[in-house]
Amino acid sequence: MVLAKVDGQTITQFDLDVALDKSLGQFATENVERGARGEVLESLIESKAMAFLADKDLSEDDRKVLDKQVASYRESLLLKHYLAKQAPPAPVTEADVRKYYSEHPQRFGATTERKYELIFSKQAVKGNARVDMLQALSSLSKAERWEESVQAQGPDSPLGYATGHESEQALHPKLKEVLETLVVGRASNIIYVQGRAYVARIVGESKRNPKPLAEVSDEIRKSLQLVHTRDAFRKVGKKATDEVKVERFKPQKSEKGADDAT
Repeated sequence: MVLAKVDGQTITQFDLDVALDKSLGQFATENVERGARGEVLESLIESKAMAFLADKDLSEDDRKVLDKQVASYRESLLLKHYLAKQAPPAPVTEADVRKYYSEHPQRFGATTERKYELIFSKQAVKGNARVDMLQALSSLSKAERWEESVQAQGPDSPLGYATGHESEQALHPKLKEVLETLVVGRASNIIYVQGRAYVARIVGESKRNPKPLAEVSDEIRKSLQLVHTRDAFRKVGKKATDEVKVERFKPQKSEKGADDAT
């Protein structure tokens, strides 16, 4: 049934039903849908009018690009139709969602925060001072309480103390690399960073739980559906190319532009 014409182009009952489904979807009731029909039809008329005027103003190059985009969209719809008939993607089950959630907790915010502490030379060390500094650091690294041990050296001590979390962006990459290899409670060997000597150790770990499954289940479902679609595509893709004529050409260098759309 034709409901309207815009410069000769028809708007049918089917067009209106599709537009209503897009705008209202599963939340539509019969009364709501009936009340929205006039508004949605007017919107379709206005859209058709704007599209008609835009089409008249297209340059030849723009039209080639648009035709390619339309062809690409049509091809994607045909692909969905082919897959649905030849190799429908497996449905994503609740078990699939839970399995993915349990196997990828880091993706949903689960982390292990590790706290470190350092004792280090306040200045770059050279010559004879280097030997003395190595001995001092080696001795202090065996202490149970590093902060107290460094403070006991007095305000004029050449040694410093610092603590923080392994995930800090400001932490020097070399120190971060060493910290990642340490188990809790074990001190590192002496490390040199920009001439200064360091000893590091991990003093604690705390775990942060991932977001609740209810908050991320839709995200997981979409990701798994893409995987299932990809698997279905691979299953029938080779078979499809064997049934049609395919010619492959070596790509030629060309400037990107309208010519590429031809």
